[in-house]
Amino acid sequence: MIKYLYVGVFVLLLSALGFTSCKKYSDNPPYFEPYDSSLVAKDRRVLVIAIDGLQSDAFKTAATPNYTALMENGKYAWDAKSDIISKDASAWKTLMSGVTYSTHNISDSNFSTAQGSAGDHDDNGSTTQSNYPSFYYFILRSRIFNASTAFLSSWGKMVSSVANESKTKAVLNNDAAVKDSAIGILKNGNTKVVVVNFNGPAKLAVDPSSAANFSSGSAEYVASLKTVDGYIGEIMNTLKARPLYNSSEDWLVVITGTHGGVNKTYGGSSDGETLVPTLYYNKAFKKQEFTSAGSFSSIKVQSNTITASLNDPDDEYMPKTGQFSVQFKVRGSLPSYAHVFSKWNGAWASGIGGWSIFTSGSNWGLSIKSGTSGERRIQESAPNKNISDNDWHTLTFVFYDSASKRWVKRFTDGVRIPDGTNRDITGFGGGTIVSQGTPFTIAVQKDSYGGANFNIADIKVFKTALTDQEITSSLCTDYKATQFNNLIGFWPCNDGLGNIMTNKINTNKNFTLTGPFKWEITSNYPCTFTPNPPAGKTTLFLRNVDVSAQIFYWLQLPVPSTWSLEGNIWLTPFESEFIKI
Repeated sequence: MIKYLYVGVFVLLLSALGFTSCKKYSDNPPYFEPYDSSLVAKDRRVLVIAIDGLQSDAFKTAATPNYTALMENGKYAWDAKSDIISKDASAWKTLMSGVTYSTHNISDSNFSTAQGSAGDHDDNGSTTQSNYPSFYYFILRSRIFNASTAFLSSWGKMVSSVANESKTKAVLNNDAAVKDSAIGILKNGNTKVVVVNFNGPAKLAVDPSSAANFSSGSAEYVASLKTVDGYIGEIMNTLKARPLYNSSEDWLVVITGTHGGVNKTYGGSSDGETLVPTLYYNKAFKKQEFTSAGSFSSIKVQSNTITASLNDPDDEYMPKTGQFSVQFKVRGSLPSYAHVFSKWNGAWASGIGGWSIFTSGSNWGLSIKSGTSGERRIQESAPNKNISDNDWHTLTFVFYDSASKRWVKRFTDGVRIPDGTNRDITGFGGGTIVSQGTPFTIAVQKDSYGGANFNIADIKVFKTALTDQEITSSLCTDYKATQFNNLIGFWPCNDGLGNIMTNKINTNKNFTLTGPFKWEITSNYPCTFTPNPPAGKTTLFLRNVDVSAQIFYWLQLPVPSTWSLEGNIWLTPFESEFIKI
């Protein structure tokens, strides 16, 4: 059970300079982009209301009137994702920093990193979070660095840990006091970004002295949800009463849960704990319900270092002497001689055996090394298609035996590449490729051949030699893990969050993601994928890690890649609703 830190009856209004913390961030240089007044049609502002313990099914059943009214001009979902775990500190760090738990590793209520994870250390030797500050930190380094910002909550430790860069911070006694403070700021202030935290529903549900629990059948819990909904109504009435609300001010309002719960507890990874309702409101938005059903995600590789690895000491994913096939989908910009997908140690000069799919100009090649008999590099281009055109392409290679020899064949989008006499790999480790247990990796780069910037998805490994007909006819088939007896690895890459890419065949062989990767939710689908949302809904996977990205987008602040945010901006396709030309 998660326990909250209770704060006494007091209110602290603290300046950003006067409220210190032991957190250590590297000294990133300020980022001041040139100001162009023509880019700012209106005075863009943001209000975020985040509610701890907002169990999605119960909140939907409660049909709270103020939230329901906002849906008429809202983009909303009942199955948005808070993060891969539902602990308070983790959820708030994700919401405020724009990176997920798998990156920031904040897990407990002291806001220290998970044991054994990377992090800085303070003067007392305690582990503190690495350089993943809140979006307030970046606002202070933007062209609106003078903008007034505020953060309101009754959890003092959280305020100092995830919002220390906010210019105004209020630590209050309870949700009612938080509501009153928010109303005061919105009524009298000129604040650009306001974040409000209500935590009453979570406190009530986990209280052992209360009969309440995280379900629609708990009258006490539902009553607490309706109380918070009443606070939302009062805050919105105050916001809409601002003199400039219907003229120059243009507000984006985000209302979301930081976690749900099951029975009387939370902190785990179940849907009941991690799925939350989320609503984005603007007076010009058209009503639209989103759902994660039918969403497509992929891993975006953004570095020269290992992005995903899988320990494979038994060499299950090495062809050795048997029949073997590998297939996956890729999209992006690929520099020459970068390892895209491989089963060796990643250095061209290494004597360790294995195989690697690498880029060759705008095409791709396959390198095979036995570790003893040299390397066979297969990279004939014609009629190899350009795979660096930012469209999805399916790459397939097959090891097979014929006429007492060992051969390889390659396909791009189901079309076989001739490859000439190089297809004979009998004397180049083709008979006994052994990698000495080296990891199965995506985007490992140990040589000086530039960086990788691509998406990868729908990875399959077969312990059989697929025929030409099987490859061509199944090019746009949505594979299921049970369809093929010889499918020994299947990573659809539809996880969407976290640092694990799940193997649907064998969860003991999941990829672990490291380095500057990101999950990308995209509407650019490979042909194997057809979104099929329920009637009346639009496929879009909303996540709390995306909140920061939407804030920067709404405030028209460019996001340099050096900020390393993991969230996606999804509001852009709806600009015709709220940008009037």
